[in-house]
Amino acid sequence: MTDLHCGSLRKEGALVGLAYRYKWLLPVAVFLLSRVSVEYYFDASISFSWLWATNALAVLWLALDAHYRASNLPDMRVFAATLIALGCANLLGGGPLQDGLAMSVVNAIEIYFAAWLFANAVNKGCSLTDGLGFSSKLLKVGGALGVLLASTAVAISLYFNHRYGAPVAYGAGAWMASQLASYLFVLPVLISVCNPERGLHSAKAPLLIVVGFIAYESLELMSSNTTLYEFIALSAWLTVAALFLRLRIFALTGFCFVALELFDFMNETGEQGLGPLQTNLVMGALLAIVVSTAIVTSRARLLQQLTADALHQSKKKQQQLELALMVPTSHCLS
Repeated sequence: MTDLHCGSLRKEGALVGLAYRYKWLLPVAVFLLSRVSVEYYFDASISFSWLWATNALAVLWLALDAHYRASNLPDMRVFAATLIALGCANLLGGGPLQDGLAMSVVNAIEIYFAAWLFANAVNKGCSLTDGLGFSSKLLKVGGALGVLLASTAVAISLYFNHRYGAPVAYGAGAWMASQLASYLFVLPVLISVCNPERGLHSAKAPLLIVVGFIAYESLELMSSNTTLYEFIALSAWLTVAALFLRLRIFALTGFCFVALELFDFMNETGEQGLGPLQTNLVMGALLAIVVSTAIVTSRARLLQQLTADALHQSKKKQQQLELALMVPTSHCLS
């Protein structure tokens, strides 16, 4: 996939165009999602915040909008409105004013620079057909994102340590691992922007996987399985989604699966001796493996498509050449 074709998707890609057209809905979405996900905790048994879903949505939306505008920078007006929405959600959470402000500032810094980082990478091209180049870019983006996450995680953990004596290392690790989970789902969507997959438009596979997962979750609620078993089952469902769904459909499906499981784990992990650090580290490792599987599978499908296209073009040219070389008998007699 060439960078020129990637650029043309700014105007033609449905997802990219929707992100640009409805970008002013982002502050509303961030406010509503934050209101149901913001929770402050100050001990090792539970987490500082479950803002990972909010950050993922904001980063993805801002990056897609920037890509549509052929810019590396998020729209400052939309970002400012999003920051205000995030701050209002934090302040309405009932916690102290300065805690809400601290959370808003740290999350806003992370959202802005993560969106810039992803938009910059996508605008320069991210073709899966260039295996070496893609791997190199992925390592660079991953390294820069790691530095950003570590910085914001340490900053917020130092703040809560100063205010409440919360453990810095534990809090920073839980924060960083939680945010990593969100960006692992942003990555496949952005890659799909430059690597569109044809075919596979049937809703049968996603529908079967979603219905199967809902049925499994319904049965699981009536049993008393261990957290380890639930992690293994979740990894199986995510792997199936990675193997059979397109990248962006996989990201949406997997995001919903993980969100449901994480909210379930919030009520269970404390009872089984697992805190947010352990839970998020295991989830991050699991998602890294599953997302890698989805990317490798998508690359294989893309190469298969290109090979099929090349064979089709070769046969078409051969047929045209054979027709050109055929001289009608009537012409010869004349």
